[in-house]
Amino acid sequence: MFSKKAFRFVMPLWLVLIIVVIMCCVMSLTKTGEIPFPGILRNIAIGTAVAYTVSILLPINRWSDAFAGLFHVRQGSFAFALLSNVIPTIIFGILMTLLFTYLAIGFPPYFFAACVGDLPLGLGVGYLAGMVAMPIALKLAALMCTKD
Repeated sequence: MFSKKAFRFVMPLWLVLIIVVIMCCVMSLTKTGEIPFPGILRNIAIGTAVAYTVSILLPINRWSDAFAGLFHVRQGSFAFALLSNVIPTIIFGILMTLLFTYLAIGFPPYFFAACVGDLPLGLGVGYLAGMVAMPIALKLAALMCTKD
């Protein structure tokens, strides 16, 4: 389907999409008690586009590996996965909290207060979603990037 060179673009797309879907659903459920369909599809599309663009522009993988390396854990270990997920969680947790808050309420004077209130949930959900999404995204990208 895609060449192996495309892996670095395909894998982040799956990763971001899975994380954004999880975050949208959980944040909607905790705030409103429901998943507003089809309105949530707009948030998923916007969130995926923004997060994917950021993931391509910033060297987040390098930063994550460097952060985990500070603790001298073996790459590929569970400890490495736990630690290397911290940097993307901070970046995308804050970014998605800001974005989803804006999409929900616009930019009223209390915007940042609303974001601060949602940030712990956004970071927690983002961290867990990242841990769930990474192996799935790797497998899907590997299946799609088989051409030489």
